Amino acid sequence: MKRTLSVTLFLVLTIGLAAVTFVRADATADQEVKDFLTQYGAAYDKKDVGALMKMIVPEASVVFFEADEKGRYVGPKQIRAAYKDNLGPVKSIKSEYKWTSVGSKGDVAWFATEVLYNVDTGKEKFEELGRWSGVLEKKNGKWLLIQSHFSYPPEEESPPEKE
Repeated sequence: MKRTLSVTLFLVLTIGLAAVTFVRADATADQEVKDFLTQYGAAYDKKDVGALMKMIVPEASVVFFEADEKGRYVGPKQIRAAYKDNLGPVKSIKSEYKWTSVGSKGDVAWFATEVLYNVDTGKEKFEELGRWSGVLEKKNGKWLLIQSHFSYPPEEESPPEKE
């Protein structure tokens, strides 16, 4: 019974995924999302938590998954605290997007990017590559982050070349 259910589920998922249409962003949305990422990176590099919070949907449904001890942050209050905790011990940080893919449909956009961070904690300096994906919603003409997922690639991977 379990095997039949597994095979049936596999076939349904395979056929269902084959029917999905993947949508690339049009040129305008692509540029707007890349501009959003540039603005986000600038605010992050300045450790400007207030500016970062203005870039997320101010609703209880906003969710961030992070590569830290807690892992999941739901709602602006938890996300603000996470920004403060993560940026607090950092003396300076500089982010550089190495590769980015953007898709959109209407007032919803999504992105996947690889970002290289140059970090100075005051005690040590290092580079760290991260992978970040997110979903944006356009509200009153402005893209806002509604879901975010950040992770680190395996250590044996080398940073990608800039596109």
